[in-house]
This record gives sequence, structure tokens and C-alpha cells, in this order.
Amino acid sequence: DKSEWGLHEARVCNYYGSIWATWDRKAPTFEDYAGAYAPSVRHCMQSSDGEDNGLEVFRPIIKWRLPTNWKVPAFTSSNDPAHNAMTHRSMPAAAIGPQGDKVPGAFMGIPSPFPKEGYTGGDHNLGHSGGYNFYLQPGVPEYVDTWLEPGVDDYYRATNELKKKKYADQTMASFGHGGGHFVIFPNVSVDHWRIRPRHPAGVGTSELFRFFPVDKNAPKHVKDAQRHYVMRFNGPIGMVEQDDMENWNYVYPASKGTIARRLPYNFQAGMGRNFTDERVPGFHLSHTSQSEEGHRTRFSRWLAFMEAGSWDDLYPVHKTTTPEWGKI
Repeated sequence: DKSEWGLHEARVCNYYGSIWATWDRKAPTFEDYAGAYAPSVRHCMQSSDGEDNGLEVFRPIIKWRLPTNWKVPAFTSSNDPAHNAMTHRSMPAAAIGPQGDKVPGAFMGIPSPFPKEGYTGGDHNLGHSGGYNFYLQPGVPEYVDTWLEPGVDDYYRATNELKKKKYADQTMASFGHGGGHFVIFPNVSVDHWRIRPRHPAGVGTSELFRFFPVDKNAPKHVKDAQRHYVMRFNGPIGMVEQDDMENWNYVYPASKGTIARRLPYNFQAGMGRNFTDERVPGFHLSHTSQSEEGHRTRFSRWLAFMEAGSWDDLYPVHKTTTPEWGKI
């Protein structure tokens, strides 16, 4: 009877052009699951002029396997500025950013100043983490010329003007363009210019995906410039991720050593400095960007999943254990 033995269907959500799915029919909706980060997911799926579902991704999608436990890249990337000084020391010298060596030491796009309160942290009730920005006024920052390739700044300056009109009376989501990255639990890092899922692929092996979005309606010279930048930045041949993979490859076998197996990982950075904010219930925030509150957030939620018998134990959110995770 094919009606009883057909393929199992996942629950699928098309969230402003991004596709999310779960095999569990009892799981919450994606928007509920994403919590306070849902507006940021939507914002990161907008084109540079603020149009919903305004992106496409470069093809083919980059996918490769790495000999490490999946939690190493998926959990440590929630907020990780502390590693830049050593791991990516060569990046400023290489000047791989779209602005070249116009701004010494920069390998990301040139940010625009905009009044905000910026914090590090995460949602202990849901497991999502990274940073969190509270923008202090509506609108969009002024565009700063960034690209070395001719004509690219002209395009982005024009689309930024359109976005300014759309957001004239709206305050941007916590990760408005240029706001950094965050992680949707358990394994997907989201920026407005890259999406990075990491999946377990057997014991000690991770399968990494890289999706690089670009405006659907951008002209070819803009898409080419964006593609060249993301290729030299991320992926198995990108400079930044080659640096990271060396760390990820070493961490996993090192953690299996005789002494290492007896010791817990240390995620104490910023401990005791976190606080809560009624604007984002469930979040623990920290003033310092070096805090590992995001890592503690993710592992507390991971532990909840490991110990839960069903979604009834996980959602609606149970808050009884949350405060203690600032003290582990």
C-alpha cells in the first residue's frame, strides 16, 4: 500500500526565500523556533535595496567534508572575535577585502557608523547565539564606497538609497546589513552575504555547505565582484576558512588525547558579566565581544536536547535551568 509506505515528508518553511525543514511533525513553526532572530533572518534574505526574497545564490553550492566533530565549527562560530589576532593574522596583509588596502587591516567590507548598542550573547531557551544589536534610531546607514572594481559602488549606492526610503520610519532588525553573524541552533550561521550550515557526517566527520547570496537583479559586473570576494574569503580554498579549518582539524583529535579526555573544555570568557534584557526574553547578553556567553548558550541547549524525551520537554520553553548557565 503506497499510501502507507511512501517517502517520509518533512515539514518545510519558505521563510522569505530561505528554506528550513524538520522531520519532526510536533516541532514548533520555524518563526517561533527562530525567536528573536526571526526578523534578522528575514533581513538577511533581503536584497541590498530592502526587497524581501531579493537574493539568489551562486551555483554550484560549495560542499565538502572535514575530519572534525560537527560541533567544533558549528558551536565555536557563534561569536569568535578572540581568534582573529592569531588565526587570521595574515588576512590584513593579504588585503582580500573588497576595498583592498584602502583601509589597512580590514578584510571585510567598510562599515558605516550607525548608533546602536551592540552585545554578545544568546537565547538560552532556544540555543541561538552570536551578537545582538539594538539600533537606536530608524533608517539605514549612509553608503561608504568600498569596492575596487569599477561600477560596483555605483550600484550599491543606488540600492542603498532605495533601502533608505523603505526603512525611513523603521528600525532595522538586530542584524541589519553589516551587523555581523548569528547562529540558528544547532548548526546554521547566517550573514547577509553568506549562509553556513554544518552537518554531522559520521563520527568525527563534518559536512560543510556554503551558500553565497547576491542580489537577483544585480548586473553581471556586480555579481562577478561579489563572487570573487566570497571565493577568496570562504570555502575550502578561501583564505579565512583555510585558517579556521586548520584549527578545527587539530581540535578534534587533540580532544581525544589521554589527558584531554579527562578535562572539560573551558568556556569561561565573560562569565559573570552577562545580564538579561526585557526586550529579548531568554537572552543573556554581555558587553564584551570576547565573551563566550554564546557558546554557553549553545551547549546548554544541546544538553537540553540530549536529555529531552520529546518536544514537550523542549517547547514551549522551559526556563527553570536558564539562570545557572551564567555560573557553570
